[in-house]
Amino acid sequence: MHPGGGVSWCYSGLLNHVAPEHPVYAVQARSLARDEPRPRSYEEMAADYVEQIRKIQPEGPYLLLGWSAGGLIAHAVATELERRGQRTALLAVLDAYPVVDLTFDEAPVPSERDVLAGMLDCDPAEIGEGPLTYEEVMEVLRRRGSALASLEQRHIEAIVAVMINNARLALDFRPAVFHGDMLLFNSTIDREKDSPGAGVWRPYATGSIASYDITARHDRMTQPGALAQLGPVLAARIAETERGLRCPNTADECPNATDEPLTEEN
Repeated sequence: MHPGGGVSWCYSGLLNHVAPEHPVYAVQARSLARDEPRPRSYEEMAADYVEQIRKIQPEGPYLLLGWSAGGLIAHAVATELERRGQRTALLAVLDAYPVVDLTFDEAPVPSERDVLAGMLDCDPAEIGEGPLTYEEVMEVLRRRGSALASLEQRHIEAIVAVMINNARLALDFRPAVFHGDMLLFNSTIDREKDSPGAGVWRPYATGSIASYDITARHDRMTQPGALAQLGPVLAARIAETERGLRCPNTADECPNATDEPLTEEN
């Protein structure tokens, strides 16, 4: 499931860790290429994405993954599939946590400038306080050879709008309960001391939550360094899941996982 900006190219590195015979589909946000209404909730998004997913694979079980906002979307898709009588056999979440019950001094919704600075991979303070235009951003992206430079300015504007909308929707998103297991990867670099941990998912999953710490920043969770850590774990879990689907009474446990159900105290 796409992260906050709606583009799923970031997951291409995962293909190096998934068996070639295993198909991988990336869901991208609407309104990136066409002028379409943006969703008003994660639940609305999930219902739409389930329709698209089932055009490719009408029946489960499904294996879902999402990073950042994509982790919230993946959970919402899993519960929507469950509501329709379909099973999700693997729900993998990369450094994503529900925030509806958290208290903030200031709502964590990025400004247009924040999102543009993120595209340039720099702190907003590094580019001063003056206006940052889309033309300037496009020029920097082209100079750096960024994949985003292949897009038109209207696409960059759409990504910014999608990112801000998804951040707003996250504040009101209360996940439904997923009746299954979760695989959670936690970023450990530049993490605030009071940042939510794996336990924040406990009310929203009845199964076990296998939690792995990844030595990477949140915005680097799909980069090679992070994928070198989480990719083998994910590949092992996919293989284990598929063995379990074929032979439900003989599936081996995933090695080296912290696979105990978490409590709020954890």
